[in-house]
Amino acid sequence: MTELEAQQLIAQGDAIDSNQAASTAEAAGMSLAPVNPDAAAMDWMMIPELLAFAICGIFPETAPHYTDAAKLDLARKIAPVAEKYGWNGPGDSPELMLAVGAFGFSMPAIMAYRARKIAQAQPPEEGKPDGSPE
Repeated sequence: MTELEAQQLIAQGDAIDSNQAASTAEAAGMSLAPVNPDAAAMDWMMIPELLAFAICGIFPETAPHYTDAAKLDLARKIAPVAEKYGWNGPGDSPELMLAVGAFGFSMPAIMAYRARKIAQAQPPEEGKPDGSPE
């Protein structure tokens, strides 16, 4: 936090105490501290993070597409829907937390399946017709 921001917060607090927040800020020539437009989106960032983790785990070649900016963009799209339906965050929904937890719990199995498919696609070792160890 910069010194100017700190001074603005102090001025806002003093103004609120005297019930004159708007007039004090205008008189001092200061604007009120801006509200973080992504605050609601950050509450939902866990969903894009989890989706990106899962997709990139299964399809590593997609990783360059799941940037922090792309995940934040999805979270920004989730936030208004969540507000519309009165959802307060992923932690407030036991069903959503169950789905997230079950998905995370199953990731090792998904990754093992993927590894087996890759291993099956590779040609057998030379001299061993089925590729099995002796």
